[in-house]
Amino acid sequence: IDEAVNEATTKSEVKPISVDGQSVVSVPIELRGEVFGALTMQDNADRQWTEDELATLQAVAAQVAQSLEAARLLQESEVSLQETMGLYQASRGIAAAQTPAEVLQSISDSIISPAIDRIVLALIIPDSPKDNLTAEVAAAWERGVETPSVISNRWAAAQIPLIGSQLVEPLIANDVATATNLDPVSRHVFANVIKI
Repeated sequence: IDEAVNEATTKSEVKPISVDGQSVVSVPIELRGEVFGALTMQDNADRQWTEDELATLQAVAAQVAQSLEAARLLQESEVSLQETMGLYQASRGIAAAQTPAEVLQSISDSIISPAIDRIVLALIIPDSPKDNLTAEVAAAWERGVETPSVISNRWAAAQIPLIGSQLVEPLIANDVATATNLDPVSRHVFANVIKI
């Protein structure tokens, strides 16, 4: 069976084989020219598969591919809808918010996944000089805490290099503790911002 599946998935063709007196045929399951599986049939007798049987198996494999693709698209649509609803809810909450803590509460209520442990809302102080920007951690949320904390700690961009770089492009760090794209000072501040 492994040989038949390998034959189908690597060569995208239907080729019945005989294995220990049994007849095995494997049909590639492909969509848009990409093979992502095989439909394998086995008969305990050593027999020849007819052209009609092979054509039927190929038609069934094509239907399996279409069904799997439809299920994948439905799942993607459901995920996208949930993300859109989360963003919509967050937008409504943010529009109604009157304080940074309320903004953060809206975000944490609407779009937090189980994988997120902390959110920090840092705002650039509008009247800080362009050559010496100052940021204020206006609020912070941590998993297990219902209401965001109002922090109000201020840092100059020169103290925390991350502040300056985030004005140019987003920064993604999968693990704040070990991320190589975070400088030591930024790592310490954002890992401990709620405790500071």
